[in-house]
Amino acid sequence: MTLCVPEHVKSRADIIVTFHPARWESDENTGALMINERAPSLYIKAAVVKASMQCACVWITHLDFARDNTMIHSTAQHLGNYRLIRHLGSGGFADVYLGEHLHLKTLAAIKVLRTQLAPQDIDRFLQEARTIAQLNHPHIVRVLDFEIEGTTPFLVMEYALEGTLRQEHPHGSIVPLAHVVSYVKQVAAALQHAHTAKLIHRDVKPENMLLRSRDQVLLSDFGIAAVAHSTSSLKTQDQSGTPQYMAPEQIQGKPRPASDQYALGVVVYEWLCGMPPFQGESMQVLYQQASTPPPPLRDKVSTISPAVERVVLRALAKDPQQRFESIVAFAVALEQAAQLHRSEATLCTHRDHGSEVLALAWSPDGTRIASIDASAIAFVWDTGTGETLSSFNWLGPG
Repeated sequence: MTLCVPEHVKSRADIIVTFHPARWESDENTGALMINERAPSLYIKAAVVKASMQCACVWITHLDFARDNTMIHSTAQHLGNYRLIRHLGSGGFADVYLGEHLHLKTLAAIKVLRTQLAPQDIDRFLQEARTIAQLNHPHIVRVLDFEIEGTTPFLVMEYALEGTLRQEHPHGSIVPLAHVVSYVKQVAAALQHAHTAKLIHRDVKPENMLLRSRDQVLLSDFGIAAVAHSTSSLKTQDQSGTPQYMAPEQIQGKPRPASDQYALGVVVYEWLCGMPPFQGESMQVLYQQASTPPPPLRDKVSTISPAVERVVLRALAKDPQQRFESIVAFAVALEQAAQLHRSEATLCTHRDHGSEVLALAWSPDGTRIASIDASAIAFVWDTGTGETLSSFNWLGPG
């Protein structure tokens, strides 16, 4: 029988898919797959991914479990009381899986740190994890549990159904200012709560901002970088953080609460113009973060007000002492600048309208425009001469 493997699987060097004849039975609609040649325990334990086979084609599911994580391999897709359903994503020091509780059938995000804790680090990790778990805030993802399987730590966290703000606004997107202000207020409130508890996030970025609903933001990975890098087992690993969002002092290994403000400032800059202030190879970006002023926002998007630009660039000051005194102060200043921007905006009017024009529509041939104002009066006028052709009350007579 021919086994058809999707192209996205063929292209992955860490996965080998082979038909397992010993498991072929009389039922021609069932079969089994073996995955990940670097995980012999999967073969030994006969831990296979079941696949439905129709018309000589295989529909492969859950292959993302074949990751380079020793604990995931050895536990055969179970971790503590959770069955791992699929891989959600990876960060600088952890892999995240969607898990279902074996008994309660509730969903959670399972974050597995890519490290092995030395015996002397276990108590310290647990103490730091307890601190994170005690963060109780409406805009912080809740940590439900944390365990150590052998020497590998993992955390069980609230699962946000709507995905991340990176998924909501992909790279290159320009986000409306009103949305930016709403996001920043929520994230800043979460960060301020953690700063009060003496925790620094260290990795503020859109990928770590989740949506519980379409307009409620949750900050994830709170303090997990600090936990990971508080143990001697991880002293040789890379610095925590993402180069595009790292403050100069964090690059020097001296993070502080103002470092989170800088990272959030980079996120705002990116949302307003579609790109972060510095791009390129990691080392090039780190050098620019430390020594190069960010390009003016208004050079990229001329409609951004000077007031909004001043607020964002202050949050991006190289010297943390020159930034806002707190992350909440940054959010308040941005909201005030946005309100000033709205009050200074030019209103769309037409000489025959008695109030602000709220909407416009063009005819297919471009010769006429229909406009409606705040009083629900609609006009149709000639685009060449500006002459009013007709008018009516959108709400009807009276």
